[in-house]
Amino acid sequence: MSLGSLRAAALSRLELLGPWPISAPLVRASLIAPRSSGPSERLLDVAQGAIAAARGADVSELAERLEAADPPAPAERSLLTRLRGRNDGVRLRPRPDRWPGEHYKLLVGLVGLLAPKLIVELGTATGLSAIAMRSALPPGGRIVTFDVLEWNAYPNTVLTDADFADGRIEQRCEDLSTSAGLSANAQRLREADFIFVDALHDGEQERRFVRGFDQVGLERGPIVMFDDIRLWRMLGFWREIARPKLDLTSFGHWSGTGLVDFA
Repeated sequence: MSLGSLRAAALSRLELLGPWPISAPLVRASLIAPRSSGPSERLLDVAQGAIAAARGADVSELAERLEAADPPAPAERSLLTRLRGRNDGVRLRPRPDRWPGEHYKLLVGLVGLLAPKLIVELGTATGLSAIAMRSALPPGGRIVTFDVLEWNAYPNTVLTDADFADGRIEQRCEDLSTSAGLSANAQRLREADFIFVDALHDGEQERRFVRGFDQVGLERGPIVMFDDIRLWRMLGFWREIARPKLDLTSFGHWSGTGLVDFA
C-alpha cells in the first residue's frame, strides 16, 4: 500500500474518533461502501409498488396506541454528550406517522402489495410492526411473531389480549437463531410469504437467521425485510448477503431498511 493510500485509510478511520459532523436526538456510527450485489427485477417492482402504497398508508392507530402505552418524556442529556454530538444514552421514541424515517408505513405498503397469507416476524418487541402489518393483511392472512419475551412482559407494549383473539396475530416465545427454535418452526418458515427481521441487530443473530432460512428452504420464495441495516454491527452482515437485495433506507427506517429476494 502506498503512503498516500495508507494516509487516506488512516484518516477515514480517525474521523469517527473526532467531533461528529451532525447533532440529532440520536446518532449512530455507520460507513458507506460500494454495493456488493444488486436487486432483482422483482425487488425493484416490489419496492416501487410499496413506496407508492406507503404514501397513503394510515398508521394513526399506531400513534394512538403508542401515546397510551408510552407517553413522551423530555430527554435528558449530559453536557459532554451534547458537546460531542453523541447520544448513546437517549431513547428515541418511535414516530409511526413519520415517513420516510420510520418503517411502519412501508410495512403497510409491502403487506398490501404482497398480500401474504403468512407473515413471520422475528422480534415482537412492543408490537408496533405487527399491528401495522395486520392492518393490511388479506382475508385469511395471519402473522406469527417470535420473541424471547412474552408480549405482555415487554416495556411499553402496544399489544392487548384482544389483538390475539381472532388468530390473525400469534406470538411464539422461541429463538429461531437456535437449532431448537429453527427445527420447531421450519414448516412455518417454508410457508412464509413475507418475513420481517427486527431482532438483536448485532449482525451475528441475523447471520444465524439467514443460515437457518437456507437450511430449511423458504419454499414460497418470500421477500425478507431486515431492519437497521445501516447500524455499525449490521454493516458486515448486510454486505455479505449475496442474494438480490435492495437498500430502501430512504423510504423506510432512518437506521436502515433492506429487502432481500429469496425466490
